[in-house]
Amino acid sequence: PPPPKMHAPPTMESENEPDSKRARMDEGVLESEEEFADKNAGAQSIAVSVSEGVGNADVHGKTLQVAVTSVLETVKEVKGKLADVVGVAANKQKLLSANGAVMVDTYTLAFYNVSTGTKALTLQLKERGGRKK
Repeated sequence: PPPPKMHAPPTMESENEPDSKRARMDEGVLESEEEFADKNAGAQSIAVSVSEGVGNADVHGKTLQVAVTSVLETVKEVKGKLADVVGVAANKQKLLSANGAVMVDTYTLAFYNVSTGTKALTLQLKERGGRKK
């Protein structure tokens, strides 16, 4: 007998495609990185809340102000500036955005819509895997 006829798979139409995923904040959807950078050009002062047990005892539980030249600085660059003040290497730090999302080192502050006047970021120690005691 002849093989059964195969039907072509249905094609996805552009109107059925979902919107690209974008992080959300409490206030709603974040602005695009370019738009946010245009609106917040120039030097900024970012608030960072230091969790207990991170770095020097004199900064535990305090909110630090970190000066950045632009919102286009990466999270890694901000961690480098914090390393000098807190006394913890940048690769041992974990920065959380105001909504609790872990910030990726290669993304910019503009990607997360962080500038002067936004809620404080939270600095924690990176926890490595392993058995819990």
